[in-house]
Amino acid sequence: TKAPELTRDQRRDIVLLHAIGWSYSRIQAYLPFNPTIRQIYYACNTRATPKKKSGRPPALTQAQIEELVEFVCASKANRRMSYAQLATVLDFGVKKDAIRTALAKEGFHR
Repeated sequence: TKAPELTRDQRRDIVLLHAIGWSYSRIQAYLPFNPTIRQIYYACNTRATPKKKSGRPPALTQAQIEELVEFVCASKANRRMSYAQLATVLDFGVKKDAIRTALAKEGFHR
């Protein structure tokens, strides 16, 4: 599985420890968020601020996704609605594919 990405502050901590002479393995053992050796190497050899994510932004905001999940879980009839029906009823201005993707990311599968 993929290790979670490091925050700017976590990268800064790694760079500081490396600057005072700590080895990668010692840094890994010391830090509570358990970075991989590769993450430590990357943090020491690149900028502390992570790069902006590339790619298309999500069609639905996090608030809309939460509203969608709440609506789907509200009743048996709502759970059985097709993706197209959900897109029409909720009127977020997106099509069924965006609804399907958002629900899949939240762990809903059909």
